[in-house]
Parts: sequence; C-alpha cells; structure tokens
Amino acid sequence: MLVRYQDRVFLQDGGQWFLWESALSMFRPIDGFAWNGTAWVVDDRAYCNDPLSKTYCFGTLSGRCAELTKMHGNRVETAPTAVYISIGSPVWFRDRLVNFTHAAPRDVPSWKKLVNGRARTCKRRSANKFTKRNL
Repeated sequence: MLVRYQDRVFLQDGGQWFLWESALSMFRPIDGFAWNGTAWVVDDRAYCNDPLSKTYCFGTLSGRCAELTKMHGNRVETAPTAVYISIGSPVWFRDRLVNFTHAAPRDVPSWKKLVNGRARTCKRRSANKFTKRNL
C-alpha cells in the first residue's frame, strides 16, 4: 500500500512500513510515525545507530528496500493522499486517534498545535460585546 500523508510518502509491505527518502531516491524502513507535541516525527532509531555504517538508515533491510524501490519508485509522484495514517498504536486524544511518542505532552496547547488552530466550543462568546444601535 503506497500512500502520501502531508509531505511524506509511505509504503506498507507486509507488516513493515517504509518511508520514501527523496534525497536517496529510495525507500527506507521505519518503526513508527508519531506526534511529539509540536510536530510529526519518524521513529527510525533502530536503523540509524551508527552513522559510519554502510547500512545507515537501512539496517538489515537494504536489499528489500532496493527491491521495493524498483517495484514502487515510479509510482511515488502519483501516490494517493490519506487523511490520517496510523503506524504504531494510536490512542484517543480529545476528538481523534493519534500516535504519540513517549515524551509527547497530552495537553490543550499540544492539541491546538495538532489541529492547526484553536479549540472550538459552543460556549465561545462573540468578540463584539457592544452594538452601535440605540436602545
């Protein structure tokens, strides 16, 4: 399954998720995609341990990544856009399912940043408290 979420392209092959890396023109494996309180982050710690290694960002899956790039690399530009993507185990946060990192705050300012705006309630009063009409 090839899908675009925000500005990233993800591929699910079996139970493993891969992320399109445009700088390398190749897919690379990831373990999660989660909200950390201010932005969406990719969890690829298991594959990015040693920056001097030849398999940096790929781990033991470099051969599989090359095969997936040959199979799906030409379809990256036309990948369908998803409203929400769940990689990991999502939990309910206010009004939506969200994947969190372990240190992500679960408070109102973080939620407002996630939904790109302010909280909307039925009790919000009008900003205009005075009228110009004569009573």
